[in-house]
Amino acid sequence: MGLAVAALVFGSCGYHVAGHADLVPKNVKTICIPAFGNVTTRYKLTDRLPEAISREFITRTRYRIVPDPNKADAILRGAVVNYISYPTIFDPVTGRAAAVQMHVTMQISLVDRASGNVI
Repeated sequence: MGLAVAALVFGSCGYHVAGHADLVPKNVKTICIPAFGNVTTRYKLTDRLPEAISREFITRTRYRIVPDPNKADAILRGAVVNYISYPTIFDPVTGRAAAVQMHVTMQISLVDRASGNVI
């Protein structure tokens, strides 16, 4: 389930800053992505998010992901603050959901480890 959530979160995420230079300071080369918080009633929702986000960072950015926050230039902190799911396709034989649409709202911040400031 967590992997499905991560796939939906990143597969449908279309956010990008067009026409702007890199907004992260040049001295940030390593990022730590610790476990995310979860304020929803879905207790396993965040199990695989740090791993999935790390893969995206490795694939799409120049940053190196490190497991130890004390060895990172920045720390990506996050929490799932809302989760909504509803069936979109039903199996005609069983009447059960065959596909589910999920919307996950997250609060995320990238923090400079040395200064403690949000980047």
